[in-house]
Parts: sequence; C-alpha cells; structure tokens
Amino acid sequence: RYIEKYGVDPANPKVDVVDGVPLPKKEVERLVKSGKIKDLGQAEPLAGTFGGPSEGHHAISGKIYAHIFIAKDDRHHPTQYVTADTSAALCRFEDQFGVDMIWYWYFNYWDASDISPADSCEEALDDLDDDCGWVVDQENDIMVGWLHDMDHNGMAYPDGMWQGEFAPYCVCSDTASGVDWPHDSIVQHETSHLFNASDHGYTGPNCIMTYWYAYWGTDIWCDSCRGVVNENIWGS
Repeated sequence: RYIEKYGVDPANPKVDVVDGVPLPKKEVERLVKSGKIKDLGQAEPLAGTFGGPSEGHHAISGKIYAHIFIAKDDRHHPTQYVTADTSAALCRFEDQFGVDMIWYWYFNYWDASDISPADSCEEALDDLDDDCGWVVDQENDIMVGWLHDMDHNGMAYPDGMWQGEFAPYCVCSDTASGVDWPHDSIVQHETSHLFNASDHGYTGPNCIMTYWYAYWGTDIWCDSCRGVVNENIWGS
C-alpha cells in the first residue's frame, strides 16, 4: 500500500527535494527491578502532566500532515537508520483510522546544539518548537523530531498542548538511556500521545501505550487507546 501510494519502497526510501523540502516518494521488568537496567527506556515522564481535554489538532479533509525533522548537529544527528521505521509507524495510523497521513522530511533545518543538558528530551521538545515551529500553521499539522542518544526513547506534549497553547510536537531518539525501543514503536507511541492516548505504564494490555509491549515491538492499540486516538484525529 505504501509503495502504491508514494512510489517508494519503505525498506529502501529515496528522497526528492521539492521546494527545498526533502520528501520521501516480562524478563525486562525483572531486570528493571533487579537494577540491571534502568527501565524499559524511560518513557516520557511528561505524559499526562502537560495536556488536558482540548479541541487540539485533528484531520482536515481527511488529512494529517506530519513534518519530520532530523537534528543536523553532530551531537544529535541520528546514527541509526530511522526513515523506514518512521514511515511504517505513520502508515499504521492510515490503516487503523482511515486518515491520510502525509509526511515531509527536513534534514538540514534543526540545529539542536543549544539543548542543555544535551541529552534532555524535555529540552529537545522546547527547542524543536523554538527552531522549527514555523512549519505548523494549521490544525492538521504535527511534528516529529529525531535525535541521538537522549535520556528517553521519546517524549511528547500530551494532546499536542502545552500550557494551553497548540504544541503538536514529539521527539524520538535512535538510542537512549536504559533500553532502546524499536524505532517504529517510538514513533507510533509518541504520535499516539499527540492524539491524547495515555501510557498504561509497564504492565497493561497488549498495546503500543504499554511500555512492556512497546519494547517488544507491538504495533497495535488496545480498544480504549484506539477509541481515544480515533476521536482526536477526527475531532468528534
């Protein structure tokens, strides 16, 4: 379906520049408790603390535009391959919710070198907003930022809101403190937060919002999270 729609093999993506924008055609828990690893990648502690019920961003004419920024500075530029996994995760929103996800890649725009501490996902969210927020100009825009070696696998502004302001931003890290999640799981998890899905914590149903299952690469939503994401995508 992806190849038919975009003319690109997601396992071997190619990039064309269009108007200056690159566009692609339970064992672990035991180890956590024992202290042998920090946790399942320390999912975003901000989830559930910034956001709240809101109209938020939503599909317009059946479309969501995802703007994907790759940090360009040497400290934060991803060293692992993330494009195919990002595309695969966004395609799941199309398959599950019937929305047309249209994404754009920005490879030489985001300079994250002023993030302090350098590994802070929380600071990265603010920096993505400050440096690249210009791309968000309508209510069906979201942003995904990719970095390297951060203190969490990812982080998002819940419901795409921050202090009452429209902030549909999330960040993902190709490697992170603790345990690294699969890249597509990170994107699916964090993007789901933007549509107001909440974490289940370490234990819960087989769902992308449950840390245990996200770590092991699940690609599904439980009934509850599916309903929340669908409601927020379609604004009803």
